[in-house]
This record gives sequence, C-alpha cells and structure tokens, in this order.
Amino acid sequence: MDRQPLLSKLSSWGTDLHMGIMLGLPLQVTLLGITLAAFLILDVILIHTPRQKKLVNAIT
Repeated sequence: MDRQPLLSKLSSWGTDLHMGIMLGLPLQVTLLGITLAAFLILDVILIHTPRQKKLVNAIT
C-alpha cells in the first residue's frame, strides 16, 4: 500500500490551514483572537507582576 498520496494530501491541507486558505476569513479572525489573547496573557504575566515592577522601578 502506497501512502504517498495520503501524506501528500495531509501536508497540503496543513499548509492551506496554516496560511488561512482552507477556511478563509473565519479562520483568520479566530487566529487573530487567539493571538491577541496570548499577547494579553503574556503582558499580564511579564509586565504586571510585582517582581517586574520592582525591576522596572530599580532601573528608572
């Protein structure tokens, strides 16, 4: 049994999903929301923790 066509198809689907071609605008909007949420969480973790405030106050 030759698996090359199946693997090729899965690879093509993965590339299309990654680039936002397969599902179009809904996928891109969803990925934008996930990205903004990740940035917000990282902002809270990295900038607004007490340890970081002490470091920023020591530098300035």
